Amino acid sequence: MRTSTLMLVLLFAGITFGQGAMMDSTVTVTVTNTSSQVISPPILVSHDGGFHFFTPGEAATPELALLAEDGDATELATISRLADGVHAVTVADGPLVPGASVTLEIAVSEAARYLSLAGMLITTNDAFFVWTGTVDAMTGEMMDGEMDGEMMDGDAMDGDAMDGDDMEMDAMMDDADAMKHAADGVARVYDAGTEANTESCAHIPGPPCGHALVRVTDGAEGVVSPHEGILGIADLDPAILGWTDPVVTVHVAH
Repeated sequence: MRTSTLMLVLLFAGITFGQGAMMDSTVTVTVTNTSSQVISPPILVSHDGGFHFFTPGEAATPELALLAEDGDATELATISRLADGVHAVTVADGPLVPGASVTLEIAVSEAARYLSLAGMLITTNDAFFVWTGTVDAMTGEMMDGEMDGEMMDGDAMDGDAMDGDDMEMDAMMDDADAMKHAADGVARVYDAGTEANTESCAHIPGPPCGHALVRVTDGAEGVVSPHEGILGIADLDPAILGWTDPVVTVHVAH
């Protein structure tokens, strides 16, 4: 009897595990740089509703600061893999020049149906973009940054359906708190607040400057907030290096 009971328990456990494994799937995420800036290799994370790269109005983590100041996603990827609710992490092999695209594959699951992307605008002091969307790994419905050519209003998080072919807001936005950080399907640019926006080439890693690992903390904002853009106060020309949101478009597919 004991042996039979044990075998039943193991069999049930095996069936449960197998069903859980079947819930996982892989999606492809295509990111296109629509800005005039070079963007550092984007980091892509699949996760549940509790994970965020940052909280607006709070200080950036050292790992996010490294991404935002020097375009290095290595440490952010490492700490993201260890974070609660994270299912998978991947980083692109190289930067995105204006107009370029990269396609990344990532595993998602029923629980981890949120996707977040981030990358530095490298001819800045500490500007980075963030995009967040959802994908329902069980039904194939998804939300992507293009929304079939129609962008979501960042303020219109009112539960209305966005596009009947792609998703219904009430089916996807069951965790409003999880979607509050750039989670409107539009890639928005933030200031990490860890470095002063001197706009001086002596402090900027990207072209035409080429000065990585140089920081000016005096005058830094101290918290993550929406970026004001290039103001033309020093070496950077807004007409050449300025941007408007979204700085990337994102398309998600099974």
